[in-house]
Amino acid sequence: MKNWRKSPGGRRAIALSAVFILAVGVGWQQHVTSARAEVSAESRQLEAKAKKAVEAWAGAVASGNAEIVRKFLAPEFQILRSDGKSYDKAQYLAGGMSKIKSIISVQDVFATEHGDLMVVRYVISLKASAEGEAMQKSAPRLTVFRRNGDRWLVVAHANFAHLRK
Repeated sequence: MKNWRKSPGGRRAIALSAVFILAVGVGWQQHVTSARAEVSAESRQLEAKAKKAVEAWAGAVASGNAEIVRKFLAPEFQILRSDGKSYDKAQYLAGGMSKIKSIISVQDVFATEHGDLMVVRYVISLKASAEGEAMQKSAPRLTVFRRNGDRWLVVAHANFAHLRK
């Protein structure tokens, strides 16, 4: 029995197979890199849109004006704080709003979107209080927005900042 690896035809087959595998691998790498770039561009656009919605919502709350905040809240709005306290829209506007002195930054934005809903998780740094207690300066949040025409309404908000007692 002849050793096919040592024959000229066998070596040629091995060489051609290696070139083929290399070419397929390089092509696949370029395809994956291209797909990642497209996803990355889409992700950056979504994250920019999400950050803009978060900053508008936080800015409304920072105004301290319940009528301004009302324009950002969906009828089904709910909020849940890290201490377990929760409010619906009416309760929140009647006295459950945080007192934001200043917004320092919105970072680590990650958003998903489906239809008219956008779910955003992020870390916000601010000087604020709730329930008469100072809030942790930087903490994660989760906000669900629903598109209503050209505006984003807040459907649900989870605030994970601890109150300092």
